[in-house]
Amino acid sequence: MSARRKLCESVSDMKKGRWQKTFGNQMKGATLGIFGFGRIGKMVAQYAQAFGMSILVYGSERSTQEAKNLGYHFTHSKDKFFIRPDIISVNLRLSDKTREIIQ
Repeated sequence: MSARRKLCESVSDMKKGRWQKTFGNQMKGATLGIFGFGRIGKMVAQYAQAFGMSILVYGSERSTQEAKNLGYHFTHSKDKFFIRPDIISVNLRLSDKTREIIQ
């Protein structure tokens, strides 16, 4: 989110006295793809929803059912998942099973 809003660049500009520069892209209306909908993924979704973002979840059957119950969009297709979001948040514990899961 910080990168999309160019937050670090904007803070640096303000410290240099350049106050008129606008922040980067808005979050409202953007789609956040959440890959891994466990405890952290759910927390990220709540923050994103507070910013007015649409949520798309990719995960296990249980995860997608939870996403559906919370009113989020979901997909079982990894290919479709990576096409739609403007931003992707990967929330997986690194293990032999998850290593290289995204290629």
